[in-house]
Amino acid sequence: MKKWLVGILMALMISGCAAINYCDGKYDFSTYRLQRSAESLRMIEHKLYSIKTVAKLKDKSDGEIVEKTQTGIAFSVDGKHLIALKHVAAIAEEQVYRTPFGPVTYTYEKLAETYYLQIPGDDCDEGCEIELNAKHAENSDISILWHDEWNFDTLPGKIGNSDEIQVGQSLIVSRTPALLGHGFAYGIVAHPKYWEEAQSLTTDAEYFGFMLHTNLIGGDSGNPVFAIRDGKLELIGINQGTFMQMDMSCALKINFVMDVVNKLIEDK
Repeated sequence: MKKWLVGILMALMISGCAAINYCDGKYDFSTYRLQRSAESLRMIEHKLYSIKTVAKLKDKSDGEIVEKTQTGIAFSVDGKHLIALKHVAAIAEEQVYRTPFGPVTYTYEKLAETYYLQIPGDDCDEGCEIELNAKHAENSDISILWHDEWNFDTLPGKIGNSDEIQVGQSLIVSRTPALLGHGFAYGIVAHPKYWEEAQSLTTDAEYFGFMLHTNLIGGDSGNPVFAIRDGKLELIGINQGTFMQMDMSCALKINFVMDVVNKLIEDK
C-alpha cells in the first residue's frame, strides 16, 4: 500500500512540474517563482556602481573650451572590470539638444576625458572618487572600466544565454530613474530582435538587441536585465534605450555584450 502511495505522489509531482512549466530548464513566462530569490533582488542594488566622466571639449564652431560631466551606472561580472554602455561612460563629441523649435546640434573636439568611480559617503567621510582606466569598443555601445588595485562586487546569479529568449518570457529590469534611486520593473520580451526604428540606438553592424515591454527613462541606461530560469535570476541584457510613447524599451543581448567585453579585456 505504501509503495502505491509513494508512486502516486511522485507521479503527481512530476506531472505538476510539467503542467506549470516549473522545472523545464527554460526561461520562465511568469515571475511567481521569484519569491524564493527575493534576496537576489535586494543584493542587486548594492552591486551597481556609479561612474562619473569629465571631458574637456573644444567647440568646433567658435573654438570655446568647455568642460562637461555626466554620470551613469555600471556593473561587474568578473570582479575586475566594470561593464557600461559607451554612451553612458564616454561623452559624445556630437550632442543634440531638442527644443520647441527643433533639434540643435553642437559639435566638439574632445581634448581629454577622465573617468571616476564614485564611492558613497558611508565608505568615505564625505564621499570620494577613484580614477579609472577605460576602453571603448569602436563599433559597439559598450565600454569597460577598471582600476589595477580595485576589486568589484559582482551581480548575483549567473550570466544567462540571451539566444534562448522567447516572446512573452518574463523579465526583471533593474532601474535607476534619473539616477535618483534604485528600483525594479517587471517586463516581458516583446521581440527577440531590435525593431528597425531602434537600430539608430547602436552603431553595431548587426543589431544584437531585443525589445522589452516596459518603460525606461534617463538614468536607466546601463542597468542589467534579468530573465528567470526555474525561479533563479540570470543576466540576459543591458538597458540601452526607450520609446516612451510606446511603453517599449531596448536592451543589448548579454551574449553579444560579453563577446565585445572579452575582446576589450584582451586588447587593453
